Amino acid sequence: EGPSGTGKELFAQSIHNYSNRGSGPFVAVNCASLPKELMESELFGYEKGAFTGATKEGHPGKFELANGGTIFLDEIGELPLDMQSKLLRVLDNNKITRLGGTYEKTLNVRIVAATNRNLLDEIRNKNFREDLYYRLNVMSIKTIPLKERVEDIEILANYFINRLNIKNLNKFKALNKNYVNIIKNYNWPGNVRELRNAVERSYYLCEEDNIGEEYLLDYLVNKKTIEIEADRKVLTIEELEKESIINAVKQNKGDLIKAAQMLNISRATIYRKIKKYGISV
Repeated sequence: EGPSGTGKELFAQSIHNYSNRGSGPFVAVNCASLPKELMESELFGYEKGAFTGATKEGHPGKFELANGGTIFLDEIGELPLDMQSKLLRVLDNNKITRLGGTYEKTLNVRIVAATNRNLLDEIRNKNFREDLYYRLNVMSIKTIPLKERVEDIEILANYFINRLNIKNLNKFKALNKNYVNIIKNYNWPGNVRELRNAVERSYYLCEEDNIGEEYLLDYLVNKKTIEIEADRKVLTIEELEKESIINAVKQNKGDLIKAAQMLNISRATIYRKIKKYGISV
């Protein structure tokens, strides 16, 4: 679970690669992009003559193609309710029936699902089956938005630059300090995907080896200058973050869950930050 662009498919692929199924197939399905009328045949396949336009040989579905490996159901929250009930049956007995078929086929497939929605809210709104949620939710991983891991921004940006250098016959472009400072102070609502696109755009616009902030899109650059008196103490980003957490904890009388909500960060993140800065609560 997590916002778009936080690497949910990357996590799914990594789970597959480092498992005993790593030598088997990894089949990714974007549930949001499947036409409703073709969804069942795409997932479970169809027999010959199952419908007008069906191939003479029939066709295996995504679940069959993933047999012995992993199927990744991206944007699982977009599945319509009737397909949710059919998916639940597959999860319960590990068997699929092709559209127009008369027999069940037993499969050995690991299912990894992802969503950027809050499925508990979707259950309350009658958009997602509660029984399917609890059937899927054996192990839950929450991907963290980029604004909550500022320390990763420079690492990721340099990684993208290095990859582009290799792709472009070992050029040696690099980001200058001002560029890095600006991207570290932006909140990145599009997360890692947005950062990657911004870095790639700057890379190709800049004809020199030193990539400066002038190659960033205007909305990324905060043009407001803050004049600070010479004798005024300048706080680092980490000091500001620590002070904000301390104030939030105090205002909420030690309730860390409420403090996390006030700061718009997850409970896991506030615990991690409290430990990092040695804040007593």
